[in-house]
Amino acid sequence: MLSIEVWRAPTPIPRPVLTVAGLYDTYFHLIVIVREDDVTGWGMSGMATLAHLDAAVDGAVGLVGEHRDLAYLLGVERAGHDTATRGATNAIALAAWDFAARRLGVACADMWGRHAGVERLPCYGSGFFLDANEDQLRDEARAYRDAGYKFVKMRTGMSVDVDLARFDVVREVFPDPGTVAVDSVNNWQPADALAFADRMSAPLLWMEDATPYSQLGALKGINVPIAAGESLETVPDLEDLRERGGMQLALLDVQRLGGPILWLKAASALAARGARIGAHVYTPQSVQLLACVDDPLPVEVFDWSDPLFVVPPHPDRDGQLAVQGPGFGVDLNLSFLREHGQLVLEV
Repeated sequence: MLSIEVWRAPTPIPRPVLTVAGLYDTYFHLIVIVREDDVTGWGMSGMATLAHLDAAVDGAVGLVGEHRDLAYLLGVERAGHDTATRGATNAIALAAWDFAARRLGVACADMWGRHAGVERLPCYGSGFFLDANEDQLRDEARAYRDAGYKFVKMRTGMSVDVDLARFDVVREVFPDPGTVAVDSVNNWQPADALAFADRMSAPLLWMEDATPYSQLGALKGINVPIAAGESLETVPDLEDLRERGGMQLALLDVQRLGGPILWLKAASALAARGARIGAHVYTPQSVQLLACVDDPLPVEVFDWSDPLFVVPPHPDRDGQLAVQGPGFGVDLNLSFLREHGQLVLEV
């Protein structure tokens, strides 16, 4: 019979960072573990605040209850109707899929329809936060390059002049056109985004969450690929952003959508409307999901969850991530979890 654990795990970020939303030094994880005999699967959701974590943990405890049926856990995504519950259903469903795939000895992508021949996918290093000065940006860029990355994403959202200067620093190390993405976390006004696009020294990989979504349509016709969608939780909202806002690249968040099957449903719907599909954070899960869509965007490698992994995902020398199993191909660092986490439920 299955055993299930629900953990709350506030996780120190490898280096505290400044964003337009404030300073972050902790990423708040909900962890779900599913076990039977010698097979263990696990899933996670990550929240920016302790209040969001507490709500998601309460949701997971309520959904798990005494349920120890794998079919129920795999289908729990249907129960997600708000942000906290979606975080709960995502962690539960990811754990169940990881367990099921490990029991079969395959990668999760193989259970969802991995495209033939997809063994690796390009990835990008996601960092360059606003607290870094120019020397630190340069050092960070070199570290990404030395680690094998061919693409990177930097944070913007300061003044256009400052953002352009910081972009040029990163370009010293990644000079090729289309190798650097920028993410203003919805903080630019349309005029800022347009000014950046007019004055930038090289084409972008993409411009992400350039403005509040209600204003994104003002950027239609801009000479930059527009990426967005990570904070949206329903297919209709994503479809509206594609049609009304002109989103070309759909960055889908498995937690916000409530789990991997809902993610795949959203990817299918957006691809049918002509959007190219990418994913948001959750690197071990995202590489498996993106292996199941046509012409995916590079996978985001984001290190805020790295302490939870025995071996964090990292690219090979060609800048690619392996799509490998069993399950999601990454083992949970149980020593770290026991030291920093709190077991909330065990059934």
